[in-house]
Amino acid sequence: MKRRIIVVLIIVVLIALVVMFSGCLEEGTQSQVQNSDEDENAIVYNSDVEFQEDFRLREGKFCFSRLSPGDTAKVYDPISYLKYVPEDDKTNVQFSSYNANEKYEYVYALFKGDLTDELAVGDKVIITRHIILDNGHEIPDPNDYILLRICFL
Repeated sequence: MKRRIIVVLIIVVLIALVVMFSGCLEEGTQSQVQNSDEDENAIVYNSDVEFQEDFRLREGKFCFSRLSPGDTAKVYDPISYLKYVPEDDKTNVQFSSYNANEKYEYVYALFKGDLTDELAVGDKVIITRHIILDNGHEIPDPNDYILLRICFL
């Protein structure tokens, strides 16, 4: 009987150590989690609409109010529509923030390849985009982005 108790205690301690070192016990808000990424200097947008609204035409050039070339933007938004278009090898994504704004009713973000196996409607995602200067315009680099599903336990 004592042997079983010792074995159970050892298993419980091992499980506790695995959970503790896997990061499952870390506390913090979403902003604390995002600031722990490799790029601590990223400008955070709470929706893709907020990111789009920051993009403006100023003196004949497209630019961002909060971003400059070389900056990184991190955009958080759930997916409300997802469809792969094989002819273009792109996935059309519409974010939940678009639904609340008529101006964005028919706007889709396009991402290379078929993302439908990795993502689904309702997934909360983070889009990391790098800003470049192209012919005098500040734009998100179309070839340099990361689209990840956010997983919380």
